[in-house]
Amino acid sequence: QVVPSTSVPVNFDLNPGDDDNEVAGHLRWLAQKDALGQDMLLLGPPGSLRRQLALRFCEVTGREAEVLTVTRDTTESDLKQR
Repeated sequence: QVVPSTSVPVNFDLNPGDDDNEVAGHLRWLAQKDALGQDMLLLGPPGSLRRQLALRFCEVTGREAEVLTVTRDTTESDLKQR
């Protein structure tokens, strides 16, 4: 059973009044992971949803974002150069 956290807003969504429960759920999950100090990794099919979620989360929390596209050709040294 998941216990709601007081540090994670229940109405954490894209826009006030937005009823997209799936997006709001993802943003709440990101907020929960952040509150617990845990790392997050967004996986999914091609498209912009993951980027939009990450950028919106950073916007709401007042953080900077850096976009890093990882492909099968990305090496460990590519990641360490950032």
